[in-house]
Amino acid sequence: HHRLLNAEGDFVPGVLCDRYDQALCIQFTSAAMEALFEKQVVDALHVVLSPQAIVRRCDVLNDRTMEFAPIYPPAVLRGQYSGPTRFTEGGFTFHTDLLEEA
Repeated sequence: HHRLLNAEGDFVPGVLCDRYDQALCIQFTSAAMEALFEKQVVDALHVVLSPQAIVRRCDVLNDRTMEFAPIYPPAVLRGQYSGPTRFTEGGFTFHTDLLEEA
């Protein structure tokens, strides 16, 4: 697992993207970034990285609530996803289902 996009730290405010094996998990913490650039960001990630799936999650509920942004259940935006995803970090193996609600 590793973070591909870290919002302001990577000059894409309000956009987080993590890679879990062959799946990407994207979260928009800014309603404006989501409304204006979701399609472009998702398309670019799909073209450049060719993941098996791109999953959208809305786990940062406080940020979305403050901006009156809709809260969506986890969903596949591109490709196909069948969880759980297995990944190794620090010598430990983890399993996670990106479509499971928090």
